[in-house]
Amino acid sequence: MTTLAKAPFHNQFADVVLRTSDNVNFYVYKVILSEASPFFKQMFSLPNQPLSSQPEDMHHEVVVSATGTTIPVVSVTENSATIDYLLRLCYPIADPKASAELSIVTGLLEVAVKYELEEATSLLLTQFRSFVSVDPLRIYAASCRMRLEEEAALAAQVWRVQYENLRRQSQDTTEPTSYGDGDPVDSESDDKIALVSYCDDMSTISAGCYQRLIAFTRTGCIRRFTSGPPSNELAIEECREGQVSEAVDATADVHPPRHSPHDLPSSFFERCAADIVVRSASGGEGIQAHRFVIQFTSGDTILQANHEGTKLLSSDGLPVIELEEDMGTISGLLRLCCECTLGAPRPPVEYTLSLEEAYRVWGAAKKYTTPDVVTAARRHLMQQLLKMPLKGYFVAFQHGWLPEVKEARAEVVCSMSLSDLVLAYVPEMESSPAKTLHGLYQAQHKYRQDLLVIRKSYGDDVFSVAAYMQAHLSDSPTHANTQMLSSYSSTKQTSRFRAPITQILKKKKKSTSGWISESTGTAMEAIVEQSRSLLDRLAEAREASLGVQRL
Repeated sequence: MTTLAKAPFHNQFADVVLRTSDNVNFYVYKVILSEASPFFKQMFSLPNQPLSSQPEDMHHEVVVSATGTTIPVVSVTENSATIDYLLRLCYPIADPKASAELSIVTGLLEVAVKYELEEATSLLLTQFRSFVSVDPLRIYAASCRMRLEEEAALAAQVWRVQYENLRRQSQDTTEPTSYGDGDPVDSESDDKIALVSYCDDMSTISAGCYQRLIAFTRTGCIRRFTSGPPSNELAIEECREGQVSEAVDATADVHPPRHSPHDLPSSFFERCAADIVVRSASGGEGIQAHRFVIQFTSGDTILQANHEGTKLLSSDGLPVIELEEDMGTISGLLRLCCECTLGAPRPPVEYTLSLEEAYRVWGAAKKYTTPDVVTAARRHLMQQLLKMPLKGYFVAFQHGWLPEVKEARAEVVCSMSLSDLVLAYVPEMESSPAKTLHGLYQAQHKYRQDLLVIRKSYGDDVFSVAAYMQAHLSDSPTHANTQMLSSYSSTKQTSRFRAPITQILKKKKKSTSGWISESTGTAMEAIVEQSRSLLDRLAEAREASLGVQRL
């Protein structure tokens, strides 16, 4: 059942009806809407326009007016309060009172932008900007969502000033704490920049927009906020004065030695001769393969890939299968099929796929093969992505690969400095929600707090011994924070400890012989045990960082 809108939108002599989500009919005039909105002007200029050509959230009916004429009905997804407010901004009547709530103004502005209501948008933007000094983070989030570049830049500038004020106030009350080469872990540190620069409204914007706000807050150098940089261009590059970290340069590919499409390991085929050829439909020489391998890993998907069942033969008289993919992709795919079918060892280094190839092979595996081959292709892809853990983190998150998300997050948290992380950019941020990057900073923050506790528990000698053990001894715990260890160790200290450490670890008992005294040996053994404890705690801190963010 529908109800009639309040005056002046109740006049049934109007020529179009807007029906809201709560079933209120607004009788309005096409000429007014056409003047107010290019969107409606285009709609009304095409009479009898088919329903399929209209936006999905607009549906058309007709009503019979009091005079007996039919009036078209346009259903909209907004409620009556929103439509009433916006129509009053468009009609030659008194404007409604401005709202004192940012959420209401933002909602109205989004609808005005959606329907291209130019005057309403202009008036609401004035209201919207008035909130920037009160809540710049929410203004920034809404501006990015609506692609309002000027408003996003204004909000970022206001927030940067406010953050600097907060930082100065914090310096007056907090004693900075550091570890390593002067990397602060207090209220003015980079992880705090990231954490305090986030609000719940940012759940609807991209990680790229969030990252640009963080980078701008720290450097003041970002040129645009609502969209990412063009391909191979980093908006923050000018701020780094030529210093490019591994993560910032993550758009670069990693290319291992190239391989020929015919370099499938010969050991895979020693037991039987090939009985089929697979090649690219775009041309080139094919790869000899085995029908049973292909059938085992893909069923008939690959075997029936020829267009309309065309039968082709190679120069050797073998049946030929043509796939849409290029030969490099086909080679990688067949290699994984062999690996999964025959239980062959993983391909050696010379067969490692580049990042670009791994992407293509993974896509082909999803298209043609069984879950086992897809999993193998995914493993090769992540091997490359983990060389650039920030990129790997976002790629894994987008595909819902939880184990890889955790592994990549731990690599980022433990291997990247905060100064690099806040300026790091990968294109995948543009298609990931801001919460993914915020979760990364939460993990980083927790990890660094854990490291502070660990740092206070051990002396410099223990760090030097632990650094030596981590680098040279195979039985030491892995995944410790190498950066932190090296910050507190020196070559001079390590060389002083090297011989007794080796002797103690080999004998594994308190008594030492000959060239070091018993007291020295006992003291060194205690340091070694503390170093083992230090390495264990660093490894535990890394493991703890895996579970900070909940997907």
